[in-house]
Amino acid sequence: MSFYITNYLLWAGSRVRLSRPTILAAILSLSVSPVAVATEIGLRDAIERAVAVERIDGLGEAARREAEGRRRAAGTIPNPSVFAERESLRNGGDDFRETTIGIDFPIDFLWKRGSRIDAADSRAEIVALELEDRRRRIERELASLYIDYAAAFDEFRKHATAHEALERAQRVAIAATREGDAPGTLLRRVNLAITRHRFEEAEIEARLLELRSRLGSLLDLDEVTPDPDLYSLAPPEFAGADNAEGSALARRPDLQAAALTVGWMRAEERVARGEGRPSASIQAAHKDDNTGRDGYLVGLTVEIPIFDRNQGGTQVAGVDLSRAEIAHERARRVVVAEARSAYSRWVRLREQWERLETLEPEGNAEALLRSTAAAFEAGETSLLEYLDAVETYLDSWHDRIQMQKTLRQAAIELIHVTASGLER
Repeated sequence: MSFYITNYLLWAGSRVRLSRPTILAAILSLSVSPVAVATEIGLRDAIERAVAVERIDGLGEAARREAEGRRRAAGTIPNPSVFAERESLRNGGDDFRETTIGIDFPIDFLWKRGSRIDAADSRAEIVALELEDRRRRIERELASLYIDYAAAFDEFRKHATAHEALERAQRVAIAATREGDAPGTLLRRVNLAITRHRFEEAEIEARLLELRSRLGSLLDLDEVTPDPDLYSLAPPEFAGADNAEGSALARRPDLQAAALTVGWMRAEERVARGEGRPSASIQAAHKDDNTGRDGYLVGLTVEIPIFDRNQGGTQVAGVDLSRAEIAHERARRVVVAEARSAYSRWVRLREQWERLETLEPEGNAEALLRSTAAAFEAGETSLLEYLDAVETYLDSWHDRIQMQKTLRQAAIELIHVTASGLER
């Protein structure tokens, strides 16, 4: 199947489209206006708006500044200390005084600083990947909402067509009953069909309003409605399940974050081990006394790690590393399973859709309704047959719209689990 056909399968509506004014007129004639009073917004614009509302770009900038701060803190060279001593000794009548002025400089950062910087860098990369994954989930949530809305909108349009047909049937039934040409049960059946039809319309309207409300909350807007005309949402043409799996393993930001968490915890373990190594500092000083003698002092102070070797901190860091490794392995298994499952579902549903297109083209339901309506107007078809044609029209389109909705959702899920990204 060509890429063009794949894209077409995911477009909303039928080959024979009603114009936008006709659609809105039909909706307004039913005293329902779920789209007429609000501003339409396309899927991609909605995604950018939702990302802005979530302040992901701002959070990314904050994460960058935080990373710079953590790296600067981790790589900071410790400050030296200045010390001064004055010693006074008296022995009989002699008075001896000695003055020492010097500097003490820690040098243990030379073997501790590198692992601290590695830990800070790993954490910064993880935050960036988490924000990227957050955007990916926003894309799926909004795409799913738009697919639901497009399906409900299509159903509403089909009900608008059926509504006109049922009202025509009701007028005929009323006239036939008054003239005694038809029993009252016939009119009751028509009225029952209209009542059921209106109830279904009310359900669809409630669904449209619910989806509009959800979209408004995500975009922080009061009057907004999804554009029901979806463009291509088709996933890439993967060569097979292995290819889809490879894309997911290479692109999924949540999996990459899990892998980097292992690196981060490994760096933290090195930091903990480094903290157990001896602290050391060097001293340099100048000494003089009241006899006129002077000289210099150079020393080295090294901590003897007999009792505190940061065993507890190292043990905790090792446990955190083990947890991160287990989480990464589990995340990898989940990603593989999701990619293979989503690919298999997409392929099977697309095959079923293509079979439906072959056996039951889009225009069949409209053609049946038009031909039956013409025969009914000419008196060649009974009212019951006409009602059956209207019900068949609605059932046929309901099944078709639901299948198309399921196919679109499968496409979005495959895009999501493989991190392919919507076309922008």
